[in-house]
Amino acid sequence: MTNPSPRAPEPEKESTGTDHDHRQARRGRNSRRSIAATLLRFRELGIAVFVLLIVGIAALVDPRFLDPSNLRNILLYIPLITIVAMGQMMVIVSRNIDLSVGSSLALSAIIIGYLF
Repeated sequence: MTNPSPRAPEPEKESTGTDHDHRQARRGRNSRRSIAATLLRFRELGIAVFVLLIVGIAALVDPRFLDPSNLRNILLYIPLITIVAMGQMMVIVSRNIDLSVGSSLALSAIIIGYLF
């Protein structure tokens, strides 16, 4: 077996302004494609778009939806719903009995109401 002889590097040809412009245009298209491809890789993007769509519709139907006090109330209830959903998820993942989220939340609210 013979090894192929090493190739001498090809001399660089002088580039013209139009070559540079074509390379820049290709680079711009590739960067736009890569940004779109990166965004489409995220599964959560669909959820975010859906939530923004629902918020937009709610704001059109009732302008008071975007009122600061209403947004504050929404943001205050997110941790409560998240904690209940995480507890429910652990029960479902471990294949134990399925607890009713509503009754569990109501029972805990009643107990806290009696304590305070």
